[in-house]
Amino acid sequence: MINLVVNARDAMPAGGRLTTQTESVTLGAESMNLDPELSPGRYVKITVSDDGFGMTSDVAARAFEPFFNTKGVGEGTGLGLSTCYGILKQNHGHITLESRSGEGSTFVLYVPKSADQPDAPAEDEEAVREITLEAFEIHGYKVLGASNGLEAIKVIESCRSEDIDLLLTDVVMPIMGGRELAGIHRASFPEGKSSTCLDIQMT
Repeated sequence: MINLVVNARDAMPAGGRLTTQTESVTLGAESMNLDPELSPGRYVKITVSDDGFGMTSDVAARAFEPFFNTKGVGEGTGLGLSTCYGILKQNHGHITLESRSGEGSTFVLYVPKSADQPDAPAEDEEAVREITLEAFEIHGYKVLGASNGLEAIKVIESCRSEDIDLLLTDVVMPIMGGRELAGIHRASFPEGKSSTCLDIQMT
């Protein structure tokens, strides 16, 4: 959701309207029309729409490809939408995109309903990191942020006298990736501390 909102913001540099909508739906045989791997059942349908500059059909067709990026040099990683796609696929969900140049974009996510609470995510995309930090702080958590794996290690080492309850890290980051960072975190805090990585499925 954060990646989609950040993309919508970037598509409306002069301002605009971002709309999100959620509803519970039950998909039957028609789920096969969305994705042959999508099973019938109960889903949360999330719609994220903006009235930004939209995409051409060629760009929209490649929007979920890893490292595909239409932003300027040094802006974005080209992994935001592929991350959304990968997370949904790993959790047996689906995402669709409708977009026209000059008319905005609409993403529709289908997330399987579950009683399980997902584990929450160091993040190299500044906007995503700041929004995530703020979300935890609003609920009273003490949060320490880092922009890459090496910076996160310095944070971990500076907190040896404190308890770190959860490491929330992206997988693909500059300097050091999330998997290596998670291993270092477990070595520093071996007694029951959680370490969670957001993975990206690219197959």
